[in-house]
Amino acid sequence: MKNPISSQNSFIPSPIYEIAAKVAKSHQITEAEKSVLRNSFLKSPLHEEEHRLIDRLYHSLRRGKITLV
Repeated sequence: MKNPISSQNSFIPSPIYEIAAKVAKSHQITEAEKSVLRNSFLKSPLHEEEHRLIDRLYHSLRRGKITLV
């Protein structure tokens, strides 16, 4: 019997998730990574989860929890 959940919800790799994982580990973000997030937000149709993730990263940056390097 197939698992209907796994067949419907496939994970699609995205630079947004890769950047978020790196930032979560290091608490640092580069200007280039910030630019990728900004361009993704402005130019690409995003899933709600990606939109929230970018919002959380920028909020953490403003609050000083993430350092721009």
